[in-house]
Amino acid sequence: MLCRFFLALAGFLILLILACPFLDDGHEIPSGGHRLVAIFARDLAVRRTVIASSLGLAVTALVFFRPPRESGFASSEPNDSPFPQKVDP
Repeated sequence: MLCRFFLALAGFLILLILACPFLDDGHEIPSGGHRLVAIFARDLAVRRTVIASSLGLAVTALVFFRPPRESGFASSEPNDSPFPQKVDP
């Protein structure tokens, strides 16, 4: 669930970067919520930072929060422990 949430958040940030130039009305001094739209539309450093951050967020989601793989094969051994078994000689 966290993986999907962070991937959706990264996608929203990319969508925000793509949509803000079309939503910017071009006023010299924007007011209210238009300030945020103007910053995302006009400032190249903010746009690049948001793109890099969204890519980092997507990679983080895929690395740390991906769901475990489900294999279709049942284990032939009774113990699936990743630790070696202690064998007495």
